[in-house]
Amino acid sequence: MVFKNNEPYCLFCDNKDCVHIGFVFSLPDVYKILSIKGIKSPK
Repeated sequence: MVFKNNEPYCLFCDNKDCVHIGFVFSLPDVYKILSIKGIKSPK
């Protein structure tokens, strides 16, 4: 996963909204850090 324009982007799926991105945001510690930085999970 990388960030493009402050949005998560999956290098594996070549997508902005996939199960891999969802998994990353499901990790409490990672979610907390991304939230503090103002990065929202895709809907």
